[in-house]
Amino acid sequence: MIDYAVLIPNIILFAVGFLIGFGATKVLKGALLILVAIIILSIVGITIAGFVLPSSGEIVGIITSLESVAKSFINILKTYPMLTAGLLIGLIVGIIK
Repeated sequence: MIDYAVLIPNIILFAVGFLIGFGATKVLKGALLILVAIIILSIVGITIAGFVLPSSGEIVGIITSLESVAKSFINILKTYPMLTAGLLIGLIVGIIK
């Protein structure tokens, strides 16, 4: 017998994960293009609206905050394996497409 109380939430989690993963690849592609453009401009020596390279203390602060966000995200992925599967498949489809 199929337990619909488990099946339906898992299908929803998979679909949500797929859509988030697919959208994340689009965002990452755009962010990569912006990052490459900023690197090229900084090599040439052109600044954009006062763009200044951050100090090492600012970078450490950003990495520390990103670490806590990553830990909580990993805990969510451990809790919901169907969401994880949807994210992975969405990322793969987004990269291919």
